[in-house]
This record gives sequence, structure tokens and C-alpha cells, in this order.
Amino acid sequence: FFFRTSPEFAYIMLPPSPDAVDEQAPSSCSAPATNLSMKISNHCSGVSDRCAALISLAYEVTSESWSELGTKSASEDIDGITERIVALLLVRIVAIVTSKKSTLSSSLSYSDLSTTTICRTAMKENHAEESWHTFITEDILQSLRDYVKTICEGYRCNAYHNVEHAYHVVISANKLLDMMLCDYDEDDPCMFRPSYGIRADPLSQMALIYSALVHDVDHQGVPNRQLVYEFDSLAIQYNDQSVAEQRSLAVAFSVWMKPEFEALRNLIFPERDEYARFRKIVINLVLTTDIASPERLQILKSKWNEAFGPTSETKERKARAVMKRNSMNNLAQTSKGEDIVVVGEQEFVPKNPAQQNS
Repeated sequence: FFFRTSPEFAYIMLPPSPDAVDEQAPSSCSAPATNLSMKISNHCSGVSDRCAALISLAYEVTSESWSELGTKSASEDIDGITERIVALLLVRIVAIVTSKKSTLSSSLSYSDLSTTTICRTAMKENHAEESWHTFITEDILQSLRDYVKTICEGYRCNAYHNVEHAYHVVISANKLLDMMLCDYDEDDPCMFRPSYGIRADPLSQMALIYSALVHDVDHQGVPNRQLVYEFDSLAIQYNDQSVAEQRSLAVAFSVWMKPEFEALRNLIFPERDEYARFRKIVINLVLTTDIASPERLQILKSKWNEAFGPTSETKERKARAVMKRNSMNNLAQTSKGEDIVVVGEQEFVPKNPAQQNS
């Protein structure tokens, strides 16, 4: 189950020595068991309290309307921003682990994997207190917090490509994802939102939020074209191709692969193939943000056409064409043979001279 990043990072997971468990343990047989039970209980309670606070925070962020998205946290410092992103990523991790139906999460089930549903279920049924501590340990929470803060601190004090921008992209991506994943809509209970497969793919859901977090880390605030023009060292390193985006990916994955985050990686990606797929999705998502690259835009259009068909043949355009034809037919019937003039998207019947004079 332990995915090693490379041979130099591989090591054997050994249990702690008896002395490390309780240096002051009495010599009796019953006392150590009691002390250990109390420690486990206190540990689970502490983790549960922290998970409960993060669940509440994730639900608060996700519940914000589009018009108010991010306004409540506009004055947050980097610690506050870090905590909110940790809360959203924690929910995505829970979605991944619980979807595997492992023994660690056998008691957890959700009607869908949206942040709203997972948080509501956890707050209503205390699932976090009962089951999350079996895989969300104190070390996992701390590792997640350390990683997110490291990335947030990696953002420079630019006018636009800064940590506040990264946070706004994260909560926007989370809001869109939640709208796609949530089976129930209070405003329209009968509404069905197509998800194109992401509803059943928690790994892609995690990749989306992760990509939003890292997509501009260490951005210099200078366009790629200018970096290429100046023969900047990054342009040379990345061969003039999506320079800033490739730099952000390199920074994000370099930090992610450090030994201190191995337990976190093993929890999310117990199999090597899962991490490889996650990494591929993140790379594609971040490189897609290079909207100034004609080559990248062409690749994006090709992928769009492959997934959804040519833009001219989308269902929306076909529906509008059918509605337009029906409208013209109806208008033709009511006008009793009068000429129909189409201007842009509107149709109207011109008045005859007698009607105009009247």
C-alpha cells in the first residue's frame, strides 16, 4: 500500500518502541492498557473536533452564493486562506477514500460526493466523529495543512497572480464542482445536471481543486511572451513553452513528493497508477490555463471536439435551430402568407402599405 516516490525515499514503516508509547508506564499489566485506551480516546476526540471544525468551514465556503463568493474571507491572512483550502481538500480526500469501499470506511456512505452532501451528512449523523479518525489521523491533517501552507507561501506578491487569486480560483472550482455533483437542488429539485463522468470519479474531483490551488504558484507576474522575449532562465529551462505554467507544476509536484508527505500520498493514492492518472489530469488542467498559447488552445479545442463534438453541432445550437424553424413556421401560419423578414435572431412580418398608413 505504500507508494514510494523513489528508492532514496523508500523506508520500512516500523512500529514505535514500547518506550516511545509510554515512558512512565507502570509495571502492572492492566494500567498500561487503560492509559493507552485513554490516549486513543483523546486522540480520536481531538481529531474529530478538528475534522468537525473543517467540515463546518467547508460547508460555509461552499454555501456562499456566486455573488458573494469569497467576500466573507476577503480580509483573511494566509493562515485563514490555508485553513479554508485545507477544509475543501479534506472533503475531496474523504470522497476518494470512502469511494473505495474499504474496511476503513465501510460505515460511511453518501448519496453523492458533493461537498454540500458530504458536509451535511457528517454534521447530521456525526460520521466524522465515528469513522473519519480511522483514516484521517492527526499526522494526515498536519501534513495536509503543511502542504497547503507551503504552496500558499510560494505565491509571490504580484498584483494579480497572488495567493488571493489562487484562493478565489479554488472556491470557484469547488462551487462549480459542487453544482455538478449535488443530486439535489433546493431551488429546482427536479433539475438534472450532466456531469460527463466526473460525478463517479473522485480522483478527478480532487485533481480539479488541487490544480486550482497550484496553478500559479511562484508566478513572477510576467507574461510568458515577455519571459521568452527576455531569454529568461525559466524560458530557457522550459523551452519557451507555457513557461509560467510549467514552473508552477514543477514547484507543486516537487513539494508534493517530499518524504514528509508520503503518508498523505499513500492515503490518497494507494496504487501507483492512481497517482499517475492524478498527475496527468493536473498537468493537463494547469497547462490549459495558458490561454495565450495558440498551440495550447488548438489542443484544447481538439479535446473539446473529441469529448463533446464540434462546437457547431452542440445540442444547444441544434435546439436553437429547431426553435427558430418552429417559430418561423408558426409565424408563417399566423401571417396568412405574408412575407417574413429575418434580421439576426429575430423574425417579424412587415406591415403592408395600407396597415402602415393606418
